[in-house]
Amino acid sequence: MKIKLVGVGRIYDRLPDLCRTQQLTAYDAGYAAVAEIENAALITADEKLYRAVEADIGTAVWLGDLKVREDNGIEFPGAG
Repeated sequence: MKIKLVGVGRIYDRLPDLCRTQQLTAYDAGYAAVAEIENAALITADEKLYRAVEADIGTAVWLGDLKVREDNGIEFPGAG
């Protein structure tokens, strides 16, 4: 798995809007903003964060919907 660091400068301008419109903490809004900027799925078991990201950005994945394959890989919902 590759991990990419995203500097706060890239998400700073988006945080207040996400906090205000989706009623998120700055902490949660930071994760949502990174998912949006990187066009990446945000995998979470936090229901409020899931609903906010899905409504605003559309890239949320509910942790419980992931399937672990026999080879220990992860299958995303809707993926072939």
